[in-house]
Amino acid sequence: MSRKYFTKYNLELVKDESVQYDAKITDKNDAYKRFLEVFKLDRKPEEHMVMFSLNSKNEINGAFLIAKGGINITNFSIQNIVKRAMLCNCQKILLAHNHPTGDPTPSLTDIHTTKRIKEACELMSIEFLDHFVIGENCFQTISIG
Repeated sequence: MSRKYFTKYNLELVKDESVQYDAKITDKNDAYKRFLEVFKLDRKPEEHMVMFSLNSKNEINGAFLIAKGGINITNFSIQNIVKRAMLCNCQKILLAHNHPTGDPTPSLTDIHTTKRIKEACELMSIEFLDHFVIGENCFQTISIG
């Protein structure tokens, strides 16, 4: 009889660093300020997709770089967004990405992708709050019904 082998895995959330800031998100302007403070999205020369995970009191319990790309596109996996949200046991998420051109107008791809992310979150009982598109000293949100 031949033995078959399998791989045993261990899934852990590894904390990179602790960042000290006011962790409670009170409104959209507050979230925008936190995205700038933590990720410096207004200074990036290429697109970055980032995420805050929040508990039920709207307190940030995780901050993640999801992906970084080129001047007008970022490739990322919706699976990676949901995986990170689940790893830190969050109740809600906020997403943001920057437009290095300075114009925060969401593209059709931004809108379509946001709908798909929201659907994936709903399947996993994670509340999708908003997706911020950050431009030069301004932002727009993609709020999907």
